[in-house]
Amino acid sequence: MIAPLGLLAKKAGMLIHFMLQKFKLKQPIKKIDMLKIVHKAFKAQFPEILKKATDRIELVFGLELKEIKPNGYSYTLVSKVSSFS
Repeated sequence: MIAPLGLLAKKAGMLIHFMLQKFKLKQPIKKIDMLKIVHKAFKAQFPEILKKATDRIELVFGLELKEIKPNGYSYTLVSKVSSFS
């Protein structure tokens, strides 16, 4: 299934909202939960949707998605801006 670009952007927006909520609550972001947000019908497009979402989060908020564990199923957002104190 090929999804229109507008639909992928909408899914990326939903994913951004979800990831920022998890960041605010200091909870890990699990891949399984991200797939639920995107919906299983878009599983094939998930890498593209995730890329769009993480690029926007990085550009707008200065946050980067990092793996918590090497298995690739749990992530967190970390600041790319270094603080000078």
